[in-house]
Amino acid sequence: MKVLHLPANIASQMRVTVAALREMGIDARGLTGRSPVQNPDGLEILPYASPHDSFLKRKSTALRRAALIMEAIARADIVHWHYSAALPFAADLRAARLLGRKRFVEFWGSDIRVPEIEFADNPYFVRAWESGEYECRESESRENSVRTQRQFSENGAHLLVTSHGADQYIFRKLFPQSQWTAQRVCLAEYEPAIPGAATARPLVVHAPSAPGAKGTKFILAAVEKLRAECDFDFQLVHGMTPPEAKQWMSRCDIFVDQLIAGEYGVAAVEAMALGKPVICYIKPSLALRFPGDFPVINANPDTVESVLRDLLQDGPRRHAAGTASRAWAEEHHDARKVVARIAEYYQAA
Repeated sequence: MKVLHLPANIASQMRVTVAALREMGIDARGLTGRSPVQNPDGLEILPYASPHDSFLKRKSTALRRAALIMEAIARADIVHWHYSAALPFAADLRAARLLGRKRFVEFWGSDIRVPEIEFADNPYFVRAWESGEYECRESESRENSVRTQRQFSENGAHLLVTSHGADQYIFRKLFPQSQWTAQRVCLAEYEPAIPGAATARPLVVHAPSAPGAKGTKFILAAVEKLRAECDFDFQLVHGMTPPEAKQWMSRCDIFVDQLIAGEYGVAAVEAMALGKPVICYIKPSLALRFPGDFPVINANPDTVESVLRDLLQDGPRRHAAGTASRAWAEEHHDARKVVARIAEYYQAA
């Protein structure tokens, strides 16, 4: 079985999946674009042309990119897309269908997010959207979501759903059936460093890939107010390399994820794998879907100050929450378990 992954290494999820497939003895290959913030180890980087390059160079690079992708599809048995089609007009999707390749797709958030669905039960998203602070306003819309999903549906792709958050954006007329996966991490790469119960000066870390969409301003405001009454350190992880960011995450006693989108993402999964208490906004409609042992500590822009205060003042709770976080990551986000399930979907298709 030869598996090809295309084209986006969102939150390093392609890299993690390809690595886990290879550990299982499956011939897996990943082709992706350049990214300064994702880990590309084990993947092949597609040709890239700068917007400042000449017209001829950009066209030549696009042709080389297309040729590499088409050749890889021809050699594969299964093609697994992340986020979007790899070529204009979904030419890669059409080629895979015409060649009879098995086809799968996973969406990861902004590729299919529908603002109107968030508006219905997430006032913090509404506030960020209407203020213009939410960074993905131009790319996220019902029209874009339908267009993206229809491309894959019309070309017979099997849908793999990664989270409760992504599931709410799926148009069931396009995908009446789907199969469940999850965000994943290679646990061997995340040595747990559970906070000590007696730590006197805890370290709080926040790592915003998009400050407006993560609610960073509310976190910074809460930190400033709490400095007068709590003894702690704070580190904003932004513009760092993945190893630098991971190092700060490994050192922290509390990780604050995001306060806007309504569900936790891959950064929170990584923090849980390291055994950290995670603060994140889980909107009520999604919170109901999680079991009683769900370890994420819920906070929103209105409550983050009090939630963070309580956690700063309670070392035993931080330790217990960190222990529960690691257990959750092991049970639900271990790449070996998740990717073994994906391999079963490949076989059954």
